[in-house]
Amino acid sequence: MESVNKYNYDLEELRMSYQNYLENPYKRGLECGIKEFDSIVRLAPASFAIWTATAGAGKTTFINYYSYLMAKKYNWKTLFISFETPIYSHIKDFLQMKTGKNCDGQSIEDFQSNETLFENLIFVKADSISTIDQISRCIKYYVDNYQINSVVLDPFNYIDVEGNMDTNSIGRALRRLAKIPKRYNILLNLVAHQRKLQKDEPSGENILGSVHFKNMADFIIVLKRNLEGNSVLITADKIRDNIDKGKMGETVELFMNTSNKHFTSTKPVVQNNDPDALARKLLTLAKKKREKEQQGRVA
Repeated sequence: MESVNKYNYDLEELRMSYQNYLENPYKRGLECGIKEFDSIVRLAPASFAIWTATAGAGKTTFINYYSYLMAKKYNWKTLFISFETPIYSHIKDFLQMKTGKNCDGQSIEDFQSNETLFENLIFVKADSISTIDQISRCIKYYVDNYQINSVVLDPFNYIDVEGNMDTNSIGRALRRLAKIPKRYNILLNLVAHQRKLQKDEPSGENILGSVHFKNMADFIIVLKRNLEGNSVLITADKIRDNIDKGKMGETVELFMNTSNKHFTSTKPVVQNNDPDALARKLLTLAKKKREKEQQGRVA
C-alpha cells in the first residue's frame, strides 16, 4: 500500500524546511553598500537576477560598480561572460572606480599596481561560448576551481536558444538558466534588452517581447536614464521574496560621478577643468569693483 505522505511534506519535513530558512544567512539578502539601492533590493546567492534598461541607461556600468562593491565588502568573486562589451572597457571602468582616473589619465602602471583587484573579477573568453550547455559547464568549472560567488551574463540575445527566439524558446532557455544559481549556490545576473519601446516604460514584461523573463526571475531590476536630472532611476520590478529582500515596485534615483563612476544619491559637483577660469573670474570681479569705485567718485 502506498504511503499517504508520498505527495505531501510530513511535519518533520516542514519543520526542517522552515529551520533551514531561519538559519539561512542570506534570507534578508546582501547589502552592497549603496544605501538607497539596498533599501529596495538586496540580492543573494542561489538567485536568478535579470537586469534590463532603456538604451544608454548605464546598466553595464552599474553592474560593474555593484560587482566592485561586492568584491570590496564580501571578497566576492564575479565571473563575467560578456558578449557585447569589450574586455578593455570593463578594465577601464574598474580601474576608474579604484583610482578615480579616467581613460585619459590611466596607464599600464595603474593596471599593474592594481592587479589584485582582478583576482576577484574574472573574465571569460566569451567568443568560445554560445549555448546554455557551454555556459553551464563554464560556470561549474569556475565554481569548482575559483569558488566564484556570482556570474554576469551579458546579454541574453547572444545566447543560442533552441528555436527562433520566440517566446516558447525563450521560456525553455530561461528555465534552464534559472536552475544554474540554485545548483551552484551563486548569484546569476542576466542582462536582457528591452524590445523597441514606444509609449511603454521599460519593465520585466517588455524584455524581448516575452513574459517568461518576469515569470522565471527571482529579481528583475529596471534602469532608466533620467535625462532631466542626468541620473538613473532604478526600480525593483520583481522580488520573489518581497519584503525579506527588498520592496517590489519601489524606485530610487542615483547619480553617477563621472570622475570615478561611483553611484550615489547625491548629485556630484562638476569640477571645472579650465585652469584659467578662476583667473578670469577674479579679473571680472576686480573690474566691477573699479567701475563701482569710479561711479562713486563721479557721484
